Amino acid sequence: MTKTARLLPFADLKLLPTDLAVDPSGNVYVIDLGTIRVLKLDAGASAPIVLPFNDLKDSSSVAVDSKGNVYLNDGLHFRILKLAVQS
Repeated sequence: MTKTARLLPFADLKLLPTDLAVDPSGNVYVIDLGTIRVLKLDAGASAPIVLPFNDLKDSSSVAVDSKGNVYLNDGLHFRILKLAVQS
């Protein structure tokens, strides 16, 4: 069986992605260094949303735990941020 890659709807945003993560539900999280924001594409969604991480400087990695909490490093601010699942 031949499988082909499917283009996710991030392409039109002209991102400069530095990292991505996928949670157990299939949601995709991408750091866009060009606009210094974190985007989330819910599984099956047609467009990503911007997550409410504020005042970012140099984020280069994102992680999601089994509960759906999102963790982000903010290198130039010397901090690790957590966005709780209910946010």
